[in-house]
Amino acid sequence: MNRNTSAITLAVLACSQFLGACAFQPITPAPDAIRASISSGDTVRVTTLNGQEHTFRVTEIGPEQLRGETEEVAYGQIAQLERQEINKPVLWAVLGIALAGLAASSGGGGSY
Repeated sequence: MNRNTSAITLAVLACSQFLGACAFQPITPAPDAIRASISSGDTVRVTTLNGQEHTFRVTEIGPEQLRGETEEVAYGQIAQLERQEINKPVLWAVLGIALAGLAASSGGGGSY
């Protein structure tokens, strides 16, 4: 395998592992649990009682609803709620492996 192919393969593997480090974790869809578990700036995935799915970054945790820039969902309409979490140890391991692989694939500068 040449260096470009190795670098592309490494990039694809790193991206797939990075996606695994970013997972959605379920939150109990009760108003008190939502207010205790969600913060402004969190990315959430909400499924409403009518089956619609909304994914957005929270800009406000109101007394009766979650708000994003273009989304607003009343607590009483939430059937399922998930918050995106980044597994930092996995993320750092993926970045370390990617950097080590990139350094190895760039070679030691032999003559051509």
